Amino acid sequence: MQYRRRYVLDNLINCRDLGGYPCKDGSVTRFGRFLRAGMPRPLSEKDLRFLEEYGVKAVLDLRGNKEAELYPAFKNCETNIRYRHVSLLEINPATMDLHRPLIEAYRETLDYYGQAVAESLRFILESGTPFLFHCFIGKDRTGMLAAIILHMAGVDDEDIVADYEISYSYLENFFRHEREIGSGLVWDCDEHQRRSDRANMLAFLDYINGKFGSIEGYLRSVGITEGELEGLSCLLK
Repeated sequence: MQYRRRYVLDNLINCRDLGGYPCKDGSVTRFGRFLRAGMPRPLSEKDLRFLEEYGVKAVLDLRGNKEAELYPAFKNCETNIRYRHVSLLEINPATMDLHRPLIEAYRETLDYYGQAVAESLRFILESGTPFLFHCFIGKDRTGMLAAIILHMAGVDDEDIVADYEISYSYLENFFRHEREIGSGLVWDCDEHQRRSDRANMLAFLDYINGKFGSIEGYLRSVGITEGELEGLSCLLK
């Protein structure tokens, strides 16, 4: 398979490979290891064939419980790909303030979903790569986990921020189309919640560094061991 940065599929939206980023040790993150994406609807046959051709061993679903229940990822699909649902945050109109700054949701994830972060990372370590992780649109919960994975590989913050920031460019047409057809998948909220402004990721990284000293410090605080930290640092190499 010929790898590239972005893949345009059916119900895997904002789908990107984490390969190609320079690391502090002079290496470059490898393509074909991690895919990050959004999944607002169950996988189509085309999506599933793509994952099988890519060689994905496991899928981690970071959506809230209600989201995963309404739109099961592998509905009517037969596959040997492992699947795990670990909610990083319940994001839907019934459970969240649609007008609060995104950084507040990010801080809530760090402060109250630490064990879910640890469970997610351990599932990655035990499953191996190639690996797909996703949430609803692949921007917020997926963006936080991507930031952790990229950091552990030695990627600089400027590239972590850039990887986060580009999501809105790939999602703008999705938002517009869903509103036009009245699908109900996109609800009214403050526009900043749909965006992936660099300030959000900078604030996320500043919060971790200010409260825990580093991403490694945060991961230790939620129970990730030194051996697991070492394993995470090798996943994109």
